Amino acid sequence: SDRWGVASIGGNNLAYHADDAVDCDDTLRTAAIALPEITDGGKWKLSFSDYQNYGSYYVYHEVGISTDGGATYTPVWLGDGVSNSLTPITAVDITSFAGGDIHIAFVYQGNYADTWGIDNVKIEKAYEPVLAMSNPVFPATAVGDTSTVQLVVGNVGSGVVNATMAFDGFVSTATTVSLEAGDLDTIDVHYIPTVSGISTGTITCDASTSVTGDGAAFNAGTFVLTPEANAGDLAFDFVNEWCGWDTYDLLGFEWQGYPGDWTWWGGAGHASANYAGVYSRIDYWGGADDYLVSPRLDVTAGEILSFWAKGGADANTGDRDSMDVWVSSERPVMGYEIDETGARVDTGFVNTDAFTWVYGSLPSPDSWDPVSIDLTNYAGDTWVLIHSMKNGWQLSIDDLAHPDIYMNPLPVLYVGRSYDFGVTQPTGDSVRYYLRNTGMSDLVIESMDWENGEFFSAQYDGTFPVTIQPGGIDSIMVHWMPEQEGFEYDTLFYVSNYTAGEFDAYGRGTEYSVFTADAFNNPPNATNLVAPAPDTELVIDGSNAEGTTQIIWQNATDPDGYPIEYILELIVENTADTLDTMITTNIFNLSHAEILEYMEESGVTSLDITWDVYTSDGFEEVESGNGPWSLSIDGGWALGVDNNTIPDVFALHNNYPNPFNPITNIRYDIPEVSDVKIDIYNLAGKKVKTLVSSNHQPGRYKIQWNATNESGAPVSTGMYIYKIRAKDFVSVKKLLLMK
Repeated sequence: SDRWGVASIGGNNLAYHADDAVDCDDTLRTAAIALPEITDGGKWKLSFSDYQNYGSYYVYHEVGISTDGGATYTPVWLGDGVSNSLTPITAVDITSFAGGDIHIAFVYQGNYADTWGIDNVKIEKAYEPVLAMSNPVFPATAVGDTSTVQLVVGNVGSGVVNATMAFDGFVSTATTVSLEAGDLDTIDVHYIPTVSGISTGTITCDASTSVTGDGAAFNAGTFVLTPEANAGDLAFDFVNEWCGWDTYDLLGFEWQGYPGDWTWWGGAGHASANYAGVYSRIDYWGGADDYLVSPRLDVTAGEILSFWAKGGADANTGDRDSMDVWVSSERPVMGYEIDETGARVDTGFVNTDAFTWVYGSLPSPDSWDPVSIDLTNYAGDTWVLIHSMKNGWQLSIDDLAHPDIYMNPLPVLYVGRSYDFGVTQPTGDSVRYYLRNTGMSDLVIESMDWENGEFFSAQYDGTFPVTIQPGGIDSIMVHWMPEQEGFEYDTLFYVSNYTAGEFDAYGRGTEYSVFTADAFNNPPNATNLVAPAPDTELVIDGSNAEGTTQIIWQNATDPDGYPIEYILELIVENTADTLDTMITTNIFNLSHAEILEYMEESGVTSLDITWDVYTSDGFEEVESGNGPWSLSIDGGWALGVDNNTIPDVFALHNNYPNPFNPITNIRYDIPEVSDVKIDIYNLAGKKVKTLVSSNHQPGRYKIQWNATNESGAPVSTGMYIYKIRAKDFVSVKKLLLMK
């Protein structure tokens, strides 16, 4: 440059750019300077002395470094325009440019009276200690509680960092640190808040007594940290629990499994994992008009609502998430409509006249912003609403701290106002229902009464009256007992000292619960008949009179998982009888002897039978998929044989028919003179009737039971047991009465 030259000031020669009446843009550049890499922990430092005359006329002075032969430069120092005599600058670290040749450029831009000079330009290897510190970030902390975070300190330079620590608003046992080159250390810092709000406390580290790698005293600087911390009567860091605030979604929808309303999200939060957030990008979630609503707060003068917020931006439009905070003097009441599917659709708050706007911002998209709101002017009962309404990406909040919630001095019965069992099977269902007292006085429940009491019942394991202390909990079992398919509902009223219309901070409190349920049964699958084949003709003669014929069908299943029973139905065309038998297996052994006995009693020698099998799940019966089939039985040959033989062993045979209504036959064999007794019992083991009680000669016997008790009165439908005793022989079998 023709404007740069050499001048002498006070006997010192220096590079000097004189003033001029015209605008100048002149550069003084060094020749190439080799700057090798450093591997011994040192740093390359550029230093020079700066001379500025008539600083009021200063325009622009810069020092830049080039590593590409002067094609481009990176600024490393800018003048400050302050008039001075020849003054040494603070050395500039240029270690990052090492590894090749560099050029240094001194750039002058100025005009009339702007003069600049430089001298004593040096590049030296320095071995200075460098203190590095992390800034602690604390979770929201309840007033009076303690949160602890580790402060990381290190020497990332050379020599030794010697520092003293001072804590204002925080507590630590560490007062000094001494760190060799490359050392790291951690210091436990405790946050014990005494007031609510964002902390203004500081941590000061004075490293002015450090030592360079050459052993010289060195001032490594004084650092002041402002840790991120906040406090309130109640504090939520979202790590293990939700804050308990209500959520309302007036705009948006789920997208690819991600909900479009306020949600408790995992992932990195402000001070730790998890946070509350709502997605808002319009072409994914349809935008946002979503609220977080606090419970009823008990605010006193000087109390602060505080939290940390982060926003996002739509990559296509650049739109940013917005956040507004409102307070309400009434519980916010959401209006709603019922759509064509019967679902509730929120339409907006109906008492916005009670709302006051107190804060608004576009939170930073890449950092957590502190939010602090003084609630002094809203002392008393207050609700807070955090509103996301502008389309961006995701509005997030974390480390929420606020005043205590309201506590009702009266007893408050907190129990679900409604419960839907949904669609159940006809066997019904049960649910344990919890009763809580969220008030400050004892809750006494005298009794519980159903409005109808037909399809629902409530069971309490203890005795009434029930006393639930403040904060206490008890429970009942509620049973849904349908008698048929269909929808039913009923209301359970709690007779207690709770006063209707009293609520806790969350708006909870009721004197009744409404239960709804719907019963539906999927019928069992049909079976298919297997054997004997259709139109089979069975001949019973002397060779098979004591044998059996197997009636077989396929196993079936029930879609609801109920156990399957089978009803074998035999319709005897020529006697006009219908014989039904219920069994749980898919094979029935048809006794030839019992068939012959039935023929004798009916006065016929053959039977024309139409047979089928029904599957039953206890609620519905389904006919087979390929029945009914026909079966002809000819017993004429066997009936002509003398069967008056004395049995060889005691025996009690299956009754027939079974199931029966109202008469069934019971056969038994007695091979020797015996006292015989046959009794009928119910399933509880209580004797219903004695059928036989007498001495018997050897022979084959049959007795009938007409489904009556000892008094001759009819017995109810159900399973019964018949039992024989003869000498040492005892046998028991079941029979089923179906009316």
